[in-house]
Amino acid sequence: MVSLVSINRVPGPSDTAATLARVRALREEISSGRSTFEDVARRESDDTVSGPQGGDLGRGARGRFVSEFERAAYALRPGQLSEPVRTLFGWHLIRVSEKKGDTLALHHLLETVT
Repeated sequence: MVSLVSINRVPGPSDTAATLARVRALREEISSGRSTFEDVARRESDDTVSGPQGGDLGRGARGRFVSEFERAAYALRPGQLSEPVRTLFGWHLIRVSEKKGDTLALHHLLETVT
């Protein structure tokens, strides 16, 4: 006889804090020069599409991303690494590669809250 118990788990404040601490540590790893953004994104990002591409999101104009992400991205100068940004998807680090008018070329790293 096999018994199975399933418990649905909803992430709570301690999960959010732990994920934020992890993203801050990854930011420090990148900022200190110990690893490149692309290497950390390939190794750590929960985004299964952009992560294997070093976090590359390509080019996009305003309106492509959720508002919190977009506000943070458009506030960055090319080459600048964001502080952790929280969206409904989790915590992000963002780096803008290029800005031309309303179009950005950027990379991101995503850590989901679990």
